[in-house]
Amino acid sequence: MQKRCHCRTFRFCVASPGKIIAAPVNYQKHLVEARADLGIHHANQIAEIQKVGLFLKATSSLVGPSHGVVIRHSERRNDHEIELAVVIGKRAEWASEVKALDVVAGYCIGLDMTMRGSEERSLRKSLDTFTVLGPWMVTADEFAEHLPAISACRRRRHRAGTASDGCRDKTRPQQDWRSGRVLHASTGLRSLQRTSPLQQYAAR
Repeated sequence: MQKRCHCRTFRFCVASPGKIIAAPVNYQKHLVEARADLGIHHANQIAEIQKVGLFLKATSSLVGPSHGVVIRHSERRNDHEIELAVVIGKRAEWASEVKALDVVAGYCIGLDMTMRGSEERSLRKSLDTFTVLGPWMVTADEFAEHLPAISACRRRRHRAGTASDGCRDKTRPQQDWRSGRVLHASTGLRSLQRTSPLQQYAAR
């Protein structure tokens, strides 16, 4: 008797986003870490987010959780960062901080991959499979009850000197937010050479 397969394939939860926007080193502790580690900065100047703003990742780098991450340059250091991804639900330009959350459709887990080196950041973060989203998107109304706790956590981090000072106010005017676009928020990092929950694949 043939057994029925209950396997499921989890794809990314946002279909064809127009842009994937990311926030680099957006809190002080991460900035100090990046500047102190030659394996991260490769003699490049690491500036504050207030000066450099946001950057783009190629939409071709997007995959779902079931796909797996392909490490094409295993001789390089490759880092992974678990991040909160914000999915934009409607267009907004020059939105005030009070109105900013009104344009959010929902939130999901994102895995931001980085190949370390001297090349420009967007290139090293845009290799195929280097942006993993999902599998679930939590709608903004479902997530709203957790926002006070997140705000309290941000205030604690700010007092401890690990939060980003004014990063939202500095970066917001640079962006034309439209439905379906995804914003990755930076967190701490881990190196695949040291430890990783991922299955590494060598593409020869």
